[in-house]
This record gives sequence, structure tokens and C-alpha cells, in this order.
Amino acid sequence: MTNEQEDTLIDTIMGFVVRQQATFADKLRERISEVMMSDEAEGDA
Repeated sequence: MTNEQEDTLIDTIMGFVVRQQATFADKLRERISEVMMSDEAEGDA
């Protein structure tokens, strides 16, 4: 493998990892807001 190929591979992997983390963070935020809303709804009842 040449250095250029290695750099391309590393960029591809890093880009994938960053996207995975962003997706995970979005899902986590959605889940947290769902839990918060359900807690508030129970509090009102």
C-alpha cells in the first residue's frame, strides 16, 4: 500500500466513525427527550 492509499483508507474510516458517532448522539438525544416528556406527563397526572 502506498502512503496515499493509506491516507485515503484512514480518511474513509474516520469519516465513517464520525458519522456513526453523530447518528448515535442524535438517537441518544431523541431518547432523552422522549424520557423527559414521559416523566413530565406522569408528573401532571
